[in-house]
Amino acid sequence: SMRVRGANLDAHLAGFAGQPSEIRELLLATIDLLDCLDRHGVQHNDLWSSNILVLPRGPRGAGPGALRLVALDFGAARLRLPFGVGDEDALDDTLA
Repeated sequence: SMRVRGANLDAHLAGFAGQPSEIRELLLATIDLLDCLDRHGVQHNDLWSSNILVLPRGPRGAGPGALRLVALDFGAARLRLPFGVGDEDALDDTLA
């Protein structure tokens, strides 16, 4: 299994200074995470701060040093298919 280093969003927010630039960065990272899930047709169904991992800052995403968030715990997730395509229940079984 792959290991990813970082703290969950609860731990990150415990040390959060709340500066306007930090708030903006956190909002943009959250929007990026939600957009990524949506573009991949994932309906998470259990997304809250302890199910979000804050990765060390790096060159991916919005630029060098950008905050990166990763969703965890896909146990309640469902895949959305384009309207009229396939059987969603069959895909849900593959996620379980």
